[in-house]
Amino acid sequence: MPALFTVLSAVFNVNFVQLGLMMTVYSIANALCQIPCGVIVDRYGPKWILVGGIFLNGIAFAGCALAPNYATLLVLMLIAGTGQAVFHPADYAILSALFPKERAGKTYAVHTFMGFSGGAAAPIIVAGLASIFNWQVSLAVTGIIGIGVGLLIAVLMVAPELEKAVPAPNREREQDSSQSWHASVSSMLSPTLLLLFCFFVFSSMYMSGIRSFLPSTLTALLSMSNGTANAILTAFMTALAVGVLLGGVFADRTANQGRFINGCMLIGVVLMILIALFRLPTWALFLVLIVAGLAQGAVSPSRDKMVREAAPQGSAGKSFAFVSVGLSVGGIVAPLVLGALLDQNEAALVFWVLAIFSVVAMVTVLLPGRATRDGLAEELKRSPDAVSASKGPGISTQRR
Repeated sequence: MPALFTVLSAVFNVNFVQLGLMMTVYSIANALCQIPCGVIVDRYGPKWILVGGIFLNGIAFAGCALAPNYATLLVLMLIAGTGQAVFHPADYAILSALFPKERAGKTYAVHTFMGFSGGAAAPIIVAGLASIFNWQVSLAVTGIIGIGVGLLIAVLMVAPELEKAVPAPNREREQDSSQSWHASVSSMLSPTLLLLFCFFVFSSMYMSGIRSFLPSTLTALLSMSNGTANAILTAFMTALAVGVLLGGVFADRTANQGRFINGCMLIGVVLMILIALFRLPTWALFLVLIVAGLAQGAVSPSRDKMVREAAPQGSAGKSFAFVSVGLSVGGIVAPLVLGALLDQNEAALVFWVLAIFSVVAMVTVLLPGRATRDGLAEELKRSPDAVSASKGPGISTQRR
């Protein structure tokens, strides 16, 4: 959808704040439905809720091709966001059940690589279809592809048996159920997962800003054509995907994941400031954003491995759903902030704000570990069975 922002702005006579609101509505629906989807995944299995979410998402985007006005687009984006909410809880629950934690970094890297590869191809394909045909054909094709993927998963995928939580011993069934729910909620609110949630929020604001507004910002800042700006976004997304594969190797070999993440994100901060300060030629922008994409992509496997190691036994769906709400929160806030800057003709300031988002994300990784360790120790006193599985490196639960 962001690849068509310039076109949709003219067609529906809306500004960038209103276009950003579409992505905000999408993210709100995603955020509200993530944790319920995680609960369903852990209880009933991932396959059919994943198929249903893909169908809903594809139908909504295909429906956007028929939208007669901006209000209809908002409703359809709400529906699309609801469908998208199941992706992370279901996908990561399946991967966690299939692969041991020793190989988790590479596993998550390949999964994320495929997602980012689609993200890299999407802007140029969507913009290309719109230029060859029109924006309606572009959105219709996008939605139909999604529906086709859902059908393939429904027919071909055999979902693994998910790990179940071990019940606490010597408790009556009613007590056991109550304590299990309490332990599950407590573990999601542990210092480790809360810090990961905050990291997801601000790193998502950075990524959402680039995906949603890089073409429009470069067009406003440098009078660049929409096609060239979308090609630069495609280069960034391609580098992002390659960076994920490299990051998967480091995630399984790196002892201090937080330090590795911060080193990668610092590269992105420096490069965003460079774009804000200097009017770089097109070839240099390609190079800078390719490096930024590689660095940001390398972060993802380490981040996902942290969540896996912090997740209580039998709660992978809920844990990934909880931190993934942070992605949605970032997607809600960033488009409104950056859209407002573009409407005020402050294109250079967009890159400064993106750098600030990354710096705040880095701070969540640099926070002292004492509070996190003390919080986990307290939870162990209350519910050792539920919390023992969540004792991983997290963000700063151990000093290495």
